[in-house]
Amino acid sequence: MGTNYYLHCRLCGEKKIHVGKQSFGWPFLSNYSIDDLRQMYNEMKSDVVFKDEYGREQDFEDFITRHTKWQVQESNDPMEWF
Repeated sequence: MGTNYYLHCRLCGEKKIHVGKQSFGWPFLSNYSIDDLRQMYNEMKSDVVFKDEYGREQDFEDFITRHTKWQVQESNDPMEWF
């Protein structure tokens, strides 16, 4: 199971940018670095809403903190990452 994350246009509601995907037991996968994601969001935050694929709005900074922590874990056992 995995969850995709998007930046959705506030104005039209249809256009979206795929930010990346989180699958259980795997690091967050994205075509963007965390710094690039943060810069992109900060430049567009008045025009976009950050949501998961199920339409649930997400707090962007909480998301970044969660996924940055996930990627730097030393253990290879995903159950120890929580």
